[in-house]
This record gives sequence, structure tokens and C-alpha cells, in this order.
Amino acid sequence: MTSQIIVNLKILSDNILEEVSPPRYDIPYAKKDILPLEEGHIIYQWYSTYLFFTELFELRLDKPLIFPYSVIDNTLFVNFILQGDAVFATARGDIITEAQAGKCYASINKKDDYIAHFEATTHILACITPRMEWVVRRKEQNSLLHGFVEQFTHRDYSICTMEKSLIDKNIGRYLLDMWQLVPGQYDDFEQEMDGHVKRLFKAYEKTLDSKYYLAGLSSAEKIRLVGDYLKTNFAQADITNSKQLCKRFFLVERTLRRIFKKEYHLTINAFVENLRLQYAVKLLVETPRTVEDITRQCGFKNSNYFCRVFRKKYSYSPVEYRKAYACAS
Repeated sequence: MTSQIIVNLKILSDNILEEVSPPRYDIPYAKKDILPLEEGHIIYQWYSTYLFFTELFELRLDKPLIFPYSVIDNTLFVNFILQGDAVFATARGDIITEAQAGKCYASINKKDDYIAHFEATTHILACITPRMEWVVRRKEQNSLLHGFVEQFTHRDYSICTMEKSLIDKNIGRYLLDMWQLVPGQYDDFEQEMDGHVKRLFKAYEKTLDSKYYLAGLSSAEKIRLVGDYLKTNFAQADITNSKQLCKRFFLVERTLRRIFKKEYHLTINAFVENLRLQYAVKLLVETPRTVEDITRQCGFKNSNYFCRVFRKKYSYSPVEYRKAYACAS
């Protein structure tokens, strides 16, 4: 199998190659290439079997990078964001997904042009591309990926993404084990590689079963998931209900409160109120919406309470803040 991605970057001359230190994950059997850029350089490793194409990108950037690429056919990608964050968008600039370090997820892209945005730091991303027809045949072994492909096939989507999950201990171990394989130790190395990828996909699917997934996490890891959940759903009226959060994330209420305060240095209520106020500021300066509309959209119980807490934090009422921002601009 071959890569389904064409990278459309401006590559510089190769005069820096001797100065590049080895990648963090140096795969002994993979082919390697180093791409010098104005923004830094990329160490690209890849390996293919009949069923899969495996890629590992290590981007060492001194400046932010806009990374244009093309997908040459409808393709299923299973992505592992090991270090750094990225934003993936269409060529028109419509955001597809924001990928954070320590997360993995599957996506299907139609043949089209895309863009990834990377900040000036080190990013490490792994991507495994299986043959879609192979996934379709494995309904029993990979039911979630199978259903995902079927959904894409029967609907007019340009891109689909599955739910993101943490790269847990099992996924991390399977990735490292796969990258440390030594070809000469196996009669059929390709078959051995395929077995590792199958176990990796199964581990990814298990993380999407929330009860199984959460059971394997420490309390601190669960709390970070609670934080992510609150950041996404802060506008819901009852989002700070501790009993509901404990039920969703399999936590004891005392543990939830104690470790959340330790992790974020705020209570859950204060954390959510900050998120709501930050979003309120965004709406005030970027939209003409009324204070009443912003109150409802941000999840505050009424406009009087919203105005009171807003003034307490920013020393202005919402209306005064909007006017002051307009004058300053």
C-alpha cells in the first residue's frame, strides 16, 4: 500500500541534513526522509504492507507552519497525536478538527486539498492508513471502525471524524512495540506488523467504550477529561452538577472536587464561570448580540447575575466593555 497524502510544502536545499539529530522514535525498519523548511524541518518515516501504510512525522519548528496537503483518494486515517497540537482545515479554511497532544482518533477524508496548522514547537504525529475494503470485511473484529466506514460510504460527507480518546497505556505500548520490531527476528515480518496494527486498532476501539476506557485511567487522567468536557459544554445550564459528572466519569464526589481543584486551581463552578465569561467577551466584541442573548448563550441563569459577575471580573458592565473595546479599536 502507498501513502494517500501528497505534501505541498516548499522544501529547501538539503544542506542541513548532517546537523539533524535522530528522531525521538527511530524506527529501524522504516524508510526516512528529512524535509528542510523555512520554518524548521520535518523528519518523515514510513513503512508499508499490503494492508496498511504507516507514517510518523516529527516536525521541529522554529516558526508556525501552514502545512498544505492533498488526499488522493477517499481514505481512512487512524491518527495518534503524540506531542504538540494541530488544527486541520479544508483548503478554504473551514476547521475540521483540533487535535491535542495525547489524543487519538480516526478520520475519513474525501479526495481533496487540506491544510494543517502547527505552532512553533516540536510536534510528533503517527498515522496508520488501512485499506478501507479490509475494514469493511472485519465487522466482527473492528465493529466501530466498520460502522464508521459504512456511515461515510452511505452518506454525502466530505470528511468524517470519530470521537477522540486519550492514548492510554495499551495504545502507547502497542505503538512502541510496533516501532521496535526487528525484521530479521521473524519469518514473516509483514504478517507480524499486520498483527501489531490489528491489536492497536482494537485497543483504540476499546477506549471508545467509556466504561472500559475510564476504568483504565487514574483519577488525575479522569479529571483532565472532566476539564475537556466542561470546556466543550460550559453553556449547559446544569453542567456543574457534581453528581452527574461523577456518574459520567466514574468518580467519587470528594475525589472529583479535591483533584479538580489541585489540577486547575479552581473549583468546578469557578472554572465554568471563567469559561462562560471568556466566551461572553468574545461575543460582545465580535457580534452585535444583546446582553440577554449572550446571557442565554453562555449559560448564565439570568442577565442580572451575568452583569454582576462580569463587572466583578472586568471592572466594566458588558455594555461598557463593548463600548470601550469599540473605542480602542
